[in-house]
Amino acid sequence: LRSQEIISAGLKRIAPEIPMLSEEAEAVPFEERRRWDWLWVVDPLDGTNNYAHGYPLFCVSIGFVVDRQPVVGVIYNPLLDELYTAEIGKGAFLNGLPIHASETADLGSALLASGFPYGVWNRPDDNLTEYQRLVKRAVSVRCDGCAAADLIHTAAGRLDGYWEQEIEP
Repeated sequence: LRSQEIISAGLKRIAPEIPMLSEEAEAVPFEERRRWDWLWVVDPLDGTNNYAHGYPLFCVSIGFVVDRQPVVGVIYNPLLDELYTAEIGKGAFLNGLPIHASETADLGSALLASGFPYGVWNRPDDNLTEYQRLVKRAVSVRCDGCAAADLIHTAAGRLDGYWEQEIEP
């Protein structure tokens, strides 16, 4: 919650007119969100369970959306002091240096990451069958509990891919 407060205060200082949608903030009805032309989208602590258990993989994620299209994204890993940035048409960067996805095309040679959506333990439509298939076909599959980190590591070529099944509510 403290991370949320700090980010919210900073964004309000630089652009007080732009609303913010955040995982830790009060829910905003979908119809109201659809009317917003500009929007900050914030996850003040992706990997909350990791953080709470002292597992050293968590990130802060901030995106800027215009007309429902993401245009800028920033993910920060404070433990590694890694700042990932991306902007439409300009590429993606790690601490200011360009990054590129892996060129690995063969699943049998791929190092992958995957995750499990919240609530999966209470649902019959989990992704365990698909996860098992990946584990048996790829070099290895990581499940670190921080989707933002998995996605930036994929963008930087540290991982060859990321997969998470979307579970319907």
